Amino acid sequence: MVIRIRFICLIFITLPLCSVFAQDVPQIDSLDQWLSKFKELRLEGISSDGKWVGVKKMSAFKDGSLEILSTYKSFVPIKLSGTSKVVFLKNSKLLSYGNGNLSLHDLRKGKVKSYEKIKQHNVLNNRKEYVVLDSTSHLSLYNLDGERLSYIDRVKRYISDENEIIYAEQNDEGSRLVLKMVGNQVTTVYSTAHIIERMELSEFKTYFLIFEKMKLSDLRRVVVIDKETDAVCYPLGSGFTRQGYSTVQEVKGRELAIIKVVNQKRNEPSYLDMYYSNDQDLKSVMMRKTSAEEYWLWNNKTKNAEKFNLAANRSICDIGSATQFLNFNGNELRDYTYHRPLLNMSLYNIETKQNFCIGTIEPELAASEDGRYLLYRLEDESWEILDSSTKQRRAILNRAIRNPVFTIDNSFIFFESDNGLLQYNLKNGHFTPLTIAKGMRVRIVNSEKSYLITGYNIYRSTIMQDKPLIVETQDPLAGEVSYLLIKNSKVIRTVLRSENQISFFLYSDQLDRYCWLEENYNLPPIVKISDGNGKSKEIFGIYDDKEAKTIRQKIITYGLSSGAKLKGLLYYPQHFDPSRKYPMIVHIYQIQSSNNKNFLRASYDALGFNIRILLEKGYFVYLPDLITDERGPGISGLDCINRALDAVRDIANIDFSKLGLIGHSFGGYLTNFISTRSDRFAAYISGSGVSDIIQSYYSLNRNFPGPHYWQLETGQYHILSSFADNKKIFFDNNPIYNADNLCAPILLWTGKADENVVPENTMSLYLSFKRYKKDVIALLYDKSGHTLTDITEKKDFNRRALDWWDYFLKNKNDISWINKQMKKGCY
Repeated sequence: MVIRIRFICLIFITLPLCSVFAQDVPQIDSLDQWLSKFKELRLEGISSDGKWVGVKKMSAFKDGSLEILSTYKSFVPIKLSGTSKVVFLKNSKLLSYGNGNLSLHDLRKGKVKSYEKIKQHNVLNNRKEYVVLDSTSHLSLYNLDGERLSYIDRVKRYISDENEIIYAEQNDEGSRLVLKMVGNQVTTVYSTAHIIERMELSEFKTYFLIFEKMKLSDLRRVVVIDKETDAVCYPLGSGFTRQGYSTVQEVKGRELAIIKVVNQKRNEPSYLDMYYSNDQDLKSVMMRKTSAEEYWLWNNKTKNAEKFNLAANRSICDIGSATQFLNFNGNELRDYTYHRPLLNMSLYNIETKQNFCIGTIEPELAASEDGRYLLYRLEDESWEILDSSTKQRRAILNRAIRNPVFTIDNSFIFFESDNGLLQYNLKNGHFTPLTIAKGMRVRIVNSEKSYLITGYNIYRSTIMQDKPLIVETQDPLAGEVSYLLIKNSKVIRTVLRSENQISFFLYSDQLDRYCWLEENYNLPPIVKISDGNGKSKEIFGIYDDKEAKTIRQKIITYGLSSGAKLKGLLYYPQHFDPSRKYPMIVHIYQIQSSNNKNFLRASYDALGFNIRILLEKGYFVYLPDLITDERGPGISGLDCINRALDAVRDIANIDFSKLGLIGHSFGGYLTNFISTRSDRFAAYISGSGVSDIIQSYYSLNRNFPGPHYWQLETGQYHILSSFADNKKIFFDNNPIYNADNLCAPILLWTGKADENVVPENTMSLYLSFKRYKKDVIALLYDKSGHTLTDITEKKDFNRRALDWWDYFLKNKNDISWINKQMKKGCY
């Protein structure tokens, strides 16, 4: 019995923590104090004229504060404590909201008008007004000077078109009135004795929509009110029908709308789940309910609704055409070997009742502004474009292009790529030669993208033909990022060029003022501005982190037997002494070298791994890239790790007898595998990792309802085979099959609420190590899921992870919670 305890320890973390926690883990208030100085920075918005920008600072222990900065003159930042949201108005005015309080700020004059206990607020841009609903159910309309123009009492809720009009639901002695407010004019547009479940404006704000429910029933109806005329229409009839819910999708530029009615039925019998092998919708079984959808096309001119005459279970999608609509069965080709299944796509003509078969495509489709052109990937990942009016197809064989953007006038399609910006001419079907950013990775910043149907990557992405493109370019050789303005196939302005990392790039409506965050691994985030002349100016920084400037990073290169070239990021301990040896902690996931310019901010991390803390505590930290090849994820990952370690073998200051390996999720799987195949590490930490890939392959994922086939075959594990077709690769890459070979202590952790990699993975590996009397401790946290989300649990694990490394890599053997496992008689 004593021997068994010697080798195994399982800790269930239940908060509030028991007295053992307080005794076993030393208080590290000094670490908390040090961490409190580190802030995270992000930009919250820019005014339309680019003269003002909102900056939010966040720390690990306090709610974030928000500051308003001027981009055009010297100005003391306005600090807004307790503010969660800001909206910039015209004439240097600002609305700030937080903790139920709203304030109107005149940024030039420094005046503030405040409102307490606010439930809702919105801005009406065209009228230069704002609306406020307070906790006393008073709805008030104000101009930008804070003068009240009109109000309505007894208001439950409201919606606005964000330009001119407000619709408010008012309780009136048992009935419900819907009032329309425009300036100081208030009119009643609808009255009902039934329950108003939802009020919405259609996507392009032509119609005001009311979704009603009859009391004490599941009978519902849809009400459409014309925003211009206030005419009321019941598109599916004034009678109530049994339905779960309905949606209305306005067809852009047409007096049409697609109405979807969804009926949800509980699976019967209620006490039984029935799984069939020919079922392509296991989500319905897992959720214990089945949905049936019906679609109508409603015409505002005729006030008639025509039902789509298509097979059951087909989803209908507007592309901007008056007569043609995409349709498909999302589950038809689902076999769970891909995260998103292929789609058998068709184009239905509501007039001719013909359903034109587009064919089997990858689950991505882009439509032009008017729906004439449809662009999609075929099964071989090449692109094809369909002219929906003529049904002519054109092949675009370039597989390396991505994220298409149509010009509104259908002249061109712009493509992003890793080899510059590409422009496709829709008139002649050829690419226009461009010399912009050749050899660089490009991203179009200012396109307008909207998804056409929920749950699918079917979208409209456009830009005005006379509007300049803002393009981000990344030069991998020079290590530079640039932002360019491009018009008529030429670069008309270089907004910025930097060797640092750029984020939160914002710009004014006229593209004459720009603002962004700039950082590097040893440079805390700073706010910079530019008027587009290529010069920039810093206007805000978090703090002067002198220690960050001394951080030393080295980029390591190494190759695999396949010829693949990989990189790794090596960080040196702070206060590095070249006469000493230091332990090293290796973190694994997949490609990590692309994070080489992330600022190293110290914090209690959601994965228990923070580079900055480890550097301060005297560790080398190494982040090598890992890839998966035909040998399988575990074996190829182990090969990558061995070659990455060999690549730093000549660095004499690394103590190769004191190496630690840590990973989470897919990195946790790799850590599990490597721990049973390698003798190069002195300790391991594995979080939320798969322990048995065969068991996982044949199990259900509740985060992405369905089996895990796709994760193993075509997802991260990239085995590209079923178990039946290649059992050897599954056996060879399975961590748990070699649990008896663990030769260094391992700390396992997971959240009990994890529905992605369920806690049974951690427990299975723990039990396998227990069976073979290996040194293992497992931590199971009550409140967290796949990552640590509860702050107390997060702090607890970060402290224990530091304890673990200090114990095994620095010989600090006075840590009692670890000694319960490692020393006889301590349990």
